[in-house]
Amino acid sequence: MKSTFHFHERQAGQFFGLIEGTISYVNPIFITVFKTFLKDKDKSLNAMDLSY
Repeated sequence: MKSTFHFHERQAGQFFGLIEGTISYVNPIFITVFKTFLKDKDKSLNAMDLSY
């Protein structure tokens, strides 16, 4: 899945672009996950910026 690649490669713009671009027609099971990523965007960006 492209979104996991972008997260792993720390490409925040592409990662959130995929989420925002597909949320309207993704399987309803994943809508909650996508909304959580968007709601907690600052935490996800923090995870991408800091070392593991």
